[in-house]
Amino acid sequence: MCVKRGRQKGLFSRILFTVGVMVLAMSGLMGCGHREEEAVGMESQKGRYLETEMPLPKEWEGCDIRQLLCVDGKLHFLLQGREEGKEGLQEWRLEEDGSFVEVTKEWLSKLSLPYEQYGKVKLMQDAEGTQYVYACYADAGEDFYKGHLWRSEEMDAVDITPEKWTVMEEQYGIYDYPNGIALTSAGTLVSCSYLSMD
Repeated sequence: MCVKRGRQKGLFSRILFTVGVMVLAMSGLMGCGHREEEAVGMESQKGRYLETEMPLPKEWEGCDIRQLLCVDGKLHFLLQGREEGKEGLQEWRLEEDGSFVEVTKEWLSKLSLPYEQYGKVKLMQDAEGTQYVYACYADAGEDFYKGHLWRSEEMDAVDITPEKWTVMEEQYGIYDYPNGIALTSAGTLVSCSYLSMD
């Protein structure tokens, strides 16, 4: 009797195993067919959003797009181009009809930055429309990068670079320039570097 029960258990286990393998094989085959149907339907739709190719303005030739930012719900582009050995900054806005409009404020057009050994450039704007530019580059005759910060004041750029960013850290032999900088909704500038957070 023990032998029969052992054989029955073994037979039942084999049948259960075989049924399980068949179910897995069938579900795998059924899934492949479903994926092909999805793939065919996805060819006409790329991703979750509709992608369209937009020609860029001819005025952008010779410029680098340094930043994309959102201002009042519209997409803005910060461009950097070369003018007589200096970097000129331009701000452009994408309109709903797909056209681009230059919206560079006068203070920004006056701000010239050396183009040699360039790091980061970032444009920020607060709720009142005051703009800030952060740039990281090596000053003329220096090998090490420094952070530089300007604020728009009417039609002029005011240098508001913290003194801390201009002093060489003797222990590390570098300037303490921000790797990241942001403007909060309250209008407070926050920066973080390898050595500190302000």
